[in-house]
Amino acid sequence: MVVVFYVNGMAMYTDVDMVIGATASMITIIAGSLAIAAQNLHLPTLKACLGMQVVACTTSVISIFLHLIVFPSIYHCWVHDVESSQKTICNNLSTGFGNYLGLQKFVMAVQIALSATLAAYCCKVIQCCSPVSSVPVITINGPPDPQ
Repeated sequence: MVVVFYVNGMAMYTDVDMVIGATASMITIIAGSLAIAAQNLHLPTLKACLGMQVVACTTSVISIFLHLIVFPSIYHCWVHDVESSQKTICNNLSTGFGNYLGLQKFVMAVQIALSATLAAYCCKVIQCCSPVSSVPVITINGPPDPQ
């Protein structure tokens, strides 16, 4: 979809916007792969999963912030005639592009929610799977009951 809109001159994407979006997507894919690998509850894998989920959540927040505020996508029709079949097609493509951008932002919000949820889950599981701490426990025996 992006290629169609970009080729037709409807979207003004910057190189920074494309790189940040691609980086956030790749980090999220890596974090998801680690989450799948952490199903066996191996402690180092769980810790790696937690770290990548935090990184994925952070990059997704930065990406959605940049898409919403810093680099909002601009789309416009290339036809300026009052009545033409191309203007109708252009308006339909503009509507489709607007819907695509809305869906893209929704997917970014879902990525944030999934990464945060998986990070919280990893925190809970790491505590359960960690070895018991070696803090010494001192017990004091009280006096026997006088009976």
